[in-house]
Amino acid sequence: MYIKTKLRTETSARDEVFKKALALLKDSRASFLEIGCLRDLNGRAGDGWSTLHWADYIEENGGSLTVVDITQESLDLCKGLIDNFKIEARFVCGKGENHVDRFYNFVYLDGGVCPKEALIQFERCDKETQLILLDDFHTKGVLIDQKYPEKILFQFSNGHKMALYGKGVKSGEKYIQV
Repeated sequence: MYIKTKLRTETSARDEVFKKALALLKDSRASFLEIGCLRDLNGRAGDGWSTLHWADYIEENGGSLTVVDITQESLDLCKGLIDNFKIEARFVCGKGENHVDRFYNFVYLDGGVCPKEALIQFERCDKETQLILLDDFHTKGVLIDQKYPEKILFQFSNGHKMALYGKGVKSGEKYIQV
């Protein structure tokens, strides 16, 4: 229960983005794919803490979680992070693009730093049936942004950007300052 309490008491600017994206699922059962995960347990400012949001959602609404990362150590940390949740979760060591398919309702792309890699992963998603949330959009999303303008863009005061695509996202860009 420590981790669940930590999720609810410590905050991150990304939390609002996660809440807005998850709201589009309308509290229905959902399958999640997260590409790229936790690298350390040093506070909510660190990366990978999005997994807590997916686990919390699944515990309340049903569904499953698949986490893919190229580093087994990161997967082991992530598994430990959500160990107290009563959810179906699997952890896969490998390249993200090899695991994107239409089974998932929600895809979170946060692996790698290469815009070409992000584009490959993104283009394997089904923008008609899935929600696709990209972190570090200001760097990884450059090529995606050029080809696919229909998104909700989340701009943070420090210049960080995230983008949401897919089912329920209307054509044209919406801009939200976080």
